[in-house]
Amino acid sequence: LMGREVGAPGLPLRAVGAAELRVAAVMDPQVTCLLTCGDGPACGLRELPPPALREEYMTLGAWLLPDETASRPPPPEGGVGHVGAKPWSAVLAEAGAFAPAPTAAWMARMRRALDHPDVGGRELLALLRCIMGWLEDGEGPAARHAAHVELEVGGLYRGLLVCVLRAAVAPSPERGWAGIVPSSGGDATDLEVGIQSARILHATLADSAARSKPLVAAGATSALCQFMRRWPDRVEVQSAALAVFADLLGAASAAAEALQLDLPTLMHSAVSRHPGIAEIQSASEKAMQQFYKNPKDWMLYRQRKVSLSLPTSMSTSQSNSHVER
Repeated sequence: LMGREVGAPGLPLRAVGAAELRVAAVMDPQVTCLLTCGDGPACGLRELPPPALREEYMTLGAWLLPDETASRPPPPEGGVGHVGAKPWSAVLAEAGAFAPAPTAAWMARMRRALDHPDVGGRELLALLRCIMGWLEDGEGPAARHAAHVELEVGGLYRGLLVCVLRAAVAPSPERGWAGIVPSSGGDATDLEVGIQSARILHATLADSAARSKPLVAAGATSALCQFMRRWPDRVEVQSAALAVFADLLGAASAAAEALQLDLPTLMHSAVSRHPGIAEIQSASEKAMQQFYKNPKDWMLYRQRKVSLSLPTSMSTSQSNSHVER
């Protein structure tokens, strides 16, 4: 990590080791123009085009993937003038610079886009739909197989779950369209991006249940529960999340975590609110069957629910007894 000492702003950057680091902030500057003053009192401001990005800015950014930095030697102290993260526009441009294809190189660019803190916008939604098209066999079995492999090998699961979480933690409806604050892409598409990400996760699990383990490790259970809890009236959210759970709960660890998060209550709410949606009904039934395969965890969950309802029941009984007397 390169940093500048607080008490010496004029000195060059220096390398900071893990033992020295206390706190850090990532700067994401984006220069759009330069304004200069001409000579003489009558000269006003003159606008110039932005400067070209320096090579150090592009190669030492915070959004490089681990395999891109492992073989890169650390720069000498004072050897660089500034270090910054690539702006979202640059990362998105890299992902869209080549025709989307289910290859390792393109998925690496897509992973960088998904891992960026400003991820979002219509452009990202279009790229996610390309991935979904491959998984739905839109371009043949070869493209479908390649997409499944590269999604897993390329480590895109975490980024897809971040998109789900971004939609799950949306603020109140007063602050934006359907409760979503527009992303840096300029469009209020966070909810659509979250739904599309959940559908991609479902497609990967439907292809192979063995992918449950990395998804659980990435936090899929908690993210999807938050997603369902935030948007109980959105059919697309409930059906997409439950479709993932129908396969994800085949992993015992996912089922145990889902019970801790009270997923059965969310499932009951979804079925009650959307009684005519076959996808929600069938996914809920399959998810319940997965719970029943873990009888010990299911019994503990039921006991916990009963114990939580006892105080209310007891006070009600006592009140009724007092009225009768």
